Amino acid sequence: IGVYNHVLNTIESYKNMNKGRLIIGASSIPGEYILPHLLYEFSEAHDKLEIKMQIGASVDILERLSASQIDIGIVGTQKSQPDIEYIPWLEDEIIAVTSAANTEVPDKVSLSDLVKYTMVGRGVQSGTRIAIDQALDKENLSIDSFPKYISITTTQGLLNAVAAGMGFAFVSRWAAEPMIKQGRLREFSVKKLVIKRNFYIAKWKTPYPVPGVDAFAEFLLNADLGQEKREKEEK
Repeated sequence: IGVYNHVLNTIESYKNMNKGRLIIGASSIPGEYILPHLLYEFSEAHDKLEIKMQIGASVDILERLSASQIDIGIVGTQKSQPDIEYIPWLEDEIIAVTSAANTEVPDKVSLSDLVKYTMVGRGVQSGTRIAIDQALDKENLSIDSFPKYISITTTQGLLNAVAAGMGFAFVSRWAAEPMIKQGRLREFSVKKLVIKRNFYIAKWKTPYPVPGVDAFAEFLLNADLGQEKREKEEK
């Protein structure tokens, strides 16, 4: 009976968010550019909850979720996993950028001209890379259509390489915007190519409430990220 009561008390205290641990897995764009601004607010509201965040490629994060190594995932792609629920969170636009000093790439370029330039990008497990591959495939193109493809592990490393003069990249607006405003990168448009995707909250399907996971998912869905203000500024 004592053990039973201890278990009940542990469950009840976790429900009240007095204790517990939440391990968040995030792909590079939300993990490096979006969630850091939100985690402080969430942690302040749940100050007894131990929070950890791991960052990796989308496919890697989903594998960790399937293996129960993390409690919730924030990713830029989906995998066919019957036990995992995907909740659309934010829309992301993937834009083309090059160095602000690059005069070779015009402000508007056709796909037939784009394939003349060196492309810098992420590895095959990246959600950004998956979205780019899908968009190029619709135009009967692939990474192999470019004279050279340079793969860089991190988004920030990729952005720094392009800013230094290395070709061009397709990258999330969330990541590129600060460096565009700093005058280090220049956005250019590719005719007939618009790449958009969603970020998803990925969690186990369960009929039972999981307090930390449910609280964080609800927090993200209601978070004010100033998107409307940002869109107005862009217009």
